[in-house]
Amino acid sequence: MFCSLRSAILFASVSAAAVSAFAETWYWSPTVKSGSNYPWQNAANWLNSANQRNVGYPAAGDTAVLGDTASSSGTGTHTPDSNRALYEIRIGPGKAVGMNQGDYTLAAGGRGLQYLANSTLTGNWGGMRFAGDGDVPINVSNNVTFAMQMRMWVNSGSPRIVKQGKGEFVCYNQNAANWNVPEVRVQQGAIDCSMDSGTISNCRFMFDGNDSSQRFTMCYSNHKGLNLNNCGLYATNGVANTDHGFDDRGKGYQVSFTGTQKLNPTVFTGKFYQKAGLKWNPSSADSVFIYSNGVSAAAGVVTVAKGTVKLANGASFTNLAELQVSAGAVFEIVDAPSESFYAALLTLGGATAKIKVPADVNSPASPEPASSRSFRTAPRLSSGREPKGPSRSAAS
Repeated sequence: MFCSLRSAILFASVSAAAVSAFAETWYWSPTVKSGSNYPWQNAANWLNSANQRNVGYPAAGDTAVLGDTASSSGTGTHTPDSNRALYEIRIGPGKAVGMNQGDYTLAAGGRGLQYLANSTLTGNWGGMRFAGDGDVPINVSNNVTFAMQMRMWVNSGSPRIVKQGKGEFVCYNQNAANWNVPEVRVQQGAIDCSMDSGTISNCRFMFDGNDSSQRFTMCYSNHKGLNLNNCGLYATNGVANTDHGFDDRGKGYQVSFTGTQKLNPTVFTGKFYQKAGLKWNPSSADSVFIYSNGVSAAAGVVTVAKGTVKLANGASFTNLAELQVSAGAVFEIVDAPSESFYAALLTLGGATAKIKVPADVNSPASPEPASSRSFRTAPRLSSGREPKGPSRSAAS
């Protein structure tokens, strides 16, 4: 059971969509092209539930099924009506049908996006819009990846994106102007919210439930790290494992926390994977990040640029490439790590950069002199009684 540290414990809410009795299910069956694409807003490209053609196309509250029929084309559809918020968009398990410059629009409280194909689809030059209040499920199953290149945009209301399924959903946004989603929850699998700018503002990021596959990923394609500006990191009441976490695809980037975070302290109980690192750089020096319970073997970089980062309740990093502590910032090991802490390189930003270690935890002596020079720390900080002699040398 987790520690008594104050963290955000949220109770998952359930919302139900009111589906009109007249809602229709439409099956993508394109026959008419416009240039190289098949227009979405052409009734000749759709069959209704009675297998009739030329009688319409998906309206607000309807379900659009793409990829289930033999006649479904893998060629991009073109410009769905962004004002028609659909109850569900279902893709696969037949041919994966991509977008070309348009936006899918989903109604909060519906079934959202159900990507059931058995293959990855990343050549998808479209976006997603949302309308209403409540959950918008994004289910990517079968351990595959589904990517949207363009925007993730709220047309109206306050919807919540809820990632479901063991696959990965990539929001391949081109810049921060294409993102205004207020809340993202990951229940299963992975969601990558990184973009060219790398910054997302004013969003709540949540681990929701106890599935160990929960990941916030970053660095898709040529993207770099993820900067959460004026955001909040939460765990709902169901999170009881330490396997959820952040993954950088082995590229060596950090998840950064900047601005005014919605929680103080911010508490994280999962793991950093591959080479994913942490940068704590809040607006206020009073802001605290607590890494609790988890043990990460990621070969990343932890940077305390401002404020305080604490390791508590046995939490540890066992294989860091570097620990950086800026002037006036604090890195603190609150209690004995459950596994030895190790950073191959320790960089202190002068005499006011602080590392705090309790008396019962063996650690190397503080580097002398305290300056902005870098030092290599060979020993691991351990909780054993027999001290391991410090071995360090100034980096050139």
